Amino acid sequence: VYNQRTPAKAEKLATEFNCKAAMDISDIKGVTVLICTLPPAARYVAPEAIFSQKPVIFEACYLPPTTALSAAAKDAECVMIQGLDMLIAQGVRQFELWTGVSASKVLGPIDKATRDMYRKTYIEKEEGDKKE
Repeated sequence: VYNQRTPAKAEKLATEFNCKAAMDISDIKGVTVLICTLPPAARYVAPEAIFSQKPVIFEACYLPPTTALSAAAKDAECVMIQGLDMLIAQGVRQFELWTGVSASKVLGPIDKATRDMYRKTYIEKEEGDKKE
C-alpha cells in the first residue's frame, strides 16, 4: 500500500509499483512495516490503528534524532529502525563495493565511529542547547 499526501501522486506510484494507493491508512489490516520518507517538519505520526498492529517502523530521516513518528513508535512499543541505521548500512555496503573488503569486517568499527560522531555532534549538542 502506498500512502501519499496527494491522491494523484499516490495513484501514479501505486500503478507503477503494482500496489494500492490509500489516502487514509487507518483501516488497513496486516501492516507489518511502515516506511516514512517524509521530512521531520511534516510531523507525521501514523494513526493509532497502525501502531496497534505493532509494525516495524522505518523512518529514513536521521535529523533530528527524535521525531514525532519515532516518539510515537517508542510509546507504542514498535520496533523502530531510524535513518541513522540506514545511513550506516549504506556506507558499509558502499565501502564493501568500492574496496572489496567484506562488510562483516568493517561494520563494527564504522558503526561505532558513526554513532559516536552522531552522538557528540547531535545528541549531546541538543541536550546542551536545552540546558542553556
